[in-house]
Order: sequence, then C-alpha cells, then structure tokens
Amino acid sequence: MTYDQWKCTDPREYEREECEHENYDIDTIEGRCRCDSCGESWYASEADIQAAIDSEIAYAKYIERIESPWYRFREWCAGHWYSLKRALQPKRKAAALDDDIPF
Repeated sequence: MTYDQWKCTDPREYEREECEHENYDIDTIEGRCRCDSCGESWYASEADIQAAIDSEIAYAKYIERIESPWYRFREWCAGHWYSLKRALQPKRKAAALDDDIPF
C-alpha cells in the first residue's frame, strides 16, 4: 500500500489487530464484561464475578479505614512522634580515626 492509498483510506477500513481484552470492566449486577480497548462485550464466569465482588468489598473496607478520623489522627500523631523522636535523639559522633598504622 502506497502512502497516497493509505492517506485516502477511510480509518474505519483499517485492519484491526486482535484485542487481548486485558483492560475490561465487569458489571457485577448483569454479569457482563466490556473491553475498554475494542468495546466488545461478553458474559463473565461465576468465578470472575465473585472475584470482582470480593475486590470491590476489599476496596470499600480499605477506603472506609483510610477515611476514618481515627486513622488520620494516628497518622498525624505518628508523623509528629517521629519528628520529636529525631529531635530528642542524641547526635552520633563520627568514629575516632587512629593515625597509627598497626604494622
């Protein structure tokens, strides 16, 4: 195919590469998957749906824990405790150098 032929070809007529369906979303209610790259849709297996539900539950628990006031307070205290501990820690002195050669 020459450049002129390529330039004048309708983009919808290009040969599509085979999609691997690596990036897709699962609708847990309907059980359908939809590829974000090519737009193809298919039905997910029960194991895939259960894995998606479990990951959504784990994410919801994680967000609930992160957004809790006590978690933020503990993180704030930990940061201040670390800086206070570093400030009160005695400064380390460099090891004394012996200029005498032992041999």
